[in-house]
Amino acid sequence: MKAWILPFTLACLALLAWRYRHDMREQLLDKSVTLSIDELHPTAIGLAFRQGESPSTPLVSATLRAQQAIREARIHDTAFHADVSLRLKEEWQLWQRQWENDEERRTRLANQQLNESKLESSIREKLLDEAWLEDQLATFSHPTEADLAEAYNPPHLREQWRIPHAWRVAHLFVAQNGSSRQDRSQLIENLHQKLLQGEPWATLVEAYSDDSRSKTRAGELGWMTEKRMPPEFLAALKTLKIGSTSSPIKTRLGWHLIRLLDDHSDRYAHLAEIRQELASQLASIKRQERISEWMAVRFTSTRK
Repeated sequence: MKAWILPFTLACLALLAWRYRHDMREQLLDKSVTLSIDELHPTAIGLAFRQGESPSTPLVSATLRAQQAIREARIHDTAFHADVSLRLKEEWQLWQRQWENDEERRTRLANQQLNESKLESSIREKLLDEAWLEDQLATFSHPTEADLAEAYNPPHLREQWRIPHAWRVAHLFVAQNGSSRQDRSQLIENLHQKLLQGEPWATLVEAYSDDSRSKTRAGELGWMTEKRMPPEFLAALKTLKIGSTSSPIKTRLGWHLIRLLDDHSDRYAHLAEIRQELASQLASIKRQERISEWMAVRFTSTRK
């Protein structure tokens, strides 16, 4: 499913609500998380029982109007041709896998006065609608460098690009109590002394650490922000220089020897670092605007 489908659907519904004066605000807020292109054709709405859904009358009315406008425009576009056979096969297989057996699938369809042939035809039409929409958007203008710079620079928007202070950390961890339930504070002290005497960090971590996820990576935990660390762990970490190791630190989980591998202060991400994400956001906005314009023209012409 294309990433722009959900924003498109919401844009269509918002426009329809305004045009036909339906008070759909609450329904849209309730449905926005699960709304998808699948709700833009009658059969999918009819099959909403599969997820236990019961679409409200205003929402169904709006989705059907949006679907009808798209379907009519696609059918009247005699220059449009698309091969959706591969996608149809994938969608059909995906739909079939939702059922435990053939009998259950046929029973559910029969309850909705449908059969597999009608459903397959409906899915094909839906895919053709999607393909037609993609074709309409194929020539839209992608964000330019000027667009990206304009979206990146406003101070009130840059907070979303802030990268918090982070530390790249490794540790040797000894749980509070071993299998014998004995206090293990002496063990962590002994390991600290071994480290001071020159025994390799990675060797000690692999042999003694109780953190199974990190012990085979020399105890590395990756980049961590303040929110991911216990207060005692963070306080000790802030006293370290890159490459140095703490003395034993006690947290509620057990004992740690902490090694600071790298750190970076909080900063704003450079445009080059977020170019792809920002371009995707702007492209999605432009698609929504173009579709809203198309829908506005469509409904203006059909109501004259």
